[in-house]
Amino acid sequence: KVSYDYALFLELSLQCTFHATEQPVFLRRRHNSNMSSANYRKLLTVLEIVENFAEKHSNIKTRYKKDLKSRLADLNNKLCREARKEKLFTEAKMHAQKAFKLNPTIKSFCRMLGL
Repeated sequence: KVSYDYALFLELSLQCTFHATEQPVFLRRRHNSNMSSANYRKLLTVLEIVENFAEKHSNIKTRYKKDLKSRLADLNNKLCREARKEKLFTEAKMHAQKAFKLNPTIKSFCRMLGL
């Protein structure tokens, strides 16, 4: 299944300390047929992973409330964009509304209106 590595990374983040590096640790080749290339279904899986992680670890919801809301809004904005590309207009509208509710900005407002 797509994004198991992301779910694992989130779980590990509770037990391990991660450090930023100046240089890349690895390189990967990206192309349209990559498993990691974005599409609506894959992004929906990522959203579900983040939501499930937050539900499983309720302290995350309170400790990182602002960051979590921002991440969920960002994912919903990306889902809106991908849904429109795939002509899933009902889903696009739903994700635009969720994004605006989580992080009401001019950009998310325009996206919600379909501009």
